[in-house]
Amino acid sequence: MILHVFTEEPSCKNVLGILLPKILPEEVEFRIYPHQGKQDLERALSTTLPAISRIPDSKIIILRDYNNHCSDS
Repeated sequence: MILHVFTEEPSCKNVLGILLPKILPEEVEFRIYPHQGKQDLERALSTTLPAISRIPDSKIIILRDYNNHCSDS
């Protein structure tokens, strides 16, 4: 199996590159696709995601930041 991970920020790639080998079984390969923010990620989802979804034995994870624009006083 190949795990394809789409991230909103490049910094996630560094963290996941360390974390995923520790928590995934050895037989699971992974690829991390970092993006330059929300709009860049959304563009990739419409262009790259359809092609990757057709790769046999592939799973996809999309990581997005939770940006809460409400402020409590």
